Amino acid sequence: MIEIESNKQAWGKISEEHYHHFKALLSDDNLHLNHYIQEELGDISGKEIIHLQCNTGADTLILAKTAKSVVGVDLVPDNIFFANKLAGDFNFKNVKFIEADIMNLSKIHDGKYDIV
Repeated sequence: MIEIESNKQAWGKISEEHYHHFKALLSDDNLHLNHYIQEELGDISGKEIIHLQCNTGADTLILAKTAKSVVGVDLVPDNIFFANKLAGDFNFKNVKFIEADIMNLSKIHDGKYDIV
């Protein structure tokens, strides 16, 4: 579908900018989930989480600070590249990123999660 490809290209153009922005915020420990999201999630200690449409992975990494493991999924190859780079920058070992259209994710990934 042309709209999906167009969307991928548009997000890909700002992936590196997002990476630098979120890296700076994470470096200063100045990035947190919205309090409504935190309240909705509750205690995620020891949970296995899959984060759909994770962009360059900043929120995925915030989740990984507490969760047992987190898998981030995004459609945009550049987002996944920079998500992996961001995870490496901060030495996260409990995070994995997958490039996929979430509508077809079950064709390439069959993990089970406590929270989606």
